[in-house]
Amino acid sequence: MSVEPGHRVPIRKRVLCFVLRVALVYTALLAVWPAIHAPYAAAFRASGNALLGRFSPTTRTRFERFPERPHQDVKVVLIADGHPRQRPVVGIKSQRIGYFPVAFALALFLATPGLRRRLWALPVGLVAIHAFVLLRVYLMLLHSFTYRFGGFRAIDAWVPDAVLDMGVLWTFDETTSSYLAALLVWTLLAFPLARASFLAPAEAR
Repeated sequence: MSVEPGHRVPIRKRVLCFVLRVALVYTALLAVWPAIHAPYAAAFRASGNALLGRFSPTTRTRFERFPERPHQDVKVVLIADGHPRQRPVVGIKSQRIGYFPVAFALALFLATPGLRRRLWALPVGLVAIHAFVLLRVYLMLLHSFTYRFGGFRAIDAWVPDAVLDMGVLWTFDETTSSYLAALLVWTLLAFPLARASFLAPAEAR
């Protein structure tokens, strides 16, 4: 864009350009999903087993492939000590639960003007959004161990049931939470860069 020296490009145009860049990057990341689906799902299962395999002193989980349900690629088997015959299963679609928020956060950061002046924000942001993914899976498992063993509560949740229900609803069940979490992480770490770019005068080159 060529403008007269000192001329300020309208903020709305800069914001629109940013939104378009985010949309393009996010679309590109979604387009490559078929190619990375298998390794991503495998990494999701491996991470689940490593971080949540021993869920509590009396409960365990196993993250496995889920060939019985083509639309879900992760099967979580719930195991409670003393109840070997009850092994409820929870299905997860790794794209919706993990890839969507990570891809959207990555698109926001890569589209941010001036990110090179704050390169540390990208890895920190990716760690933060993965922490959100871990939290939503943890809450889902806590909810499942509380309710999916019939009349037996494999775990006494450390939060009231109503709070746990709401937490699972807004973090695991709602796809919108993926985008809100990514937007929050980006706002905390990279929005100052975007704001400075939106407000700065654009000089002719």
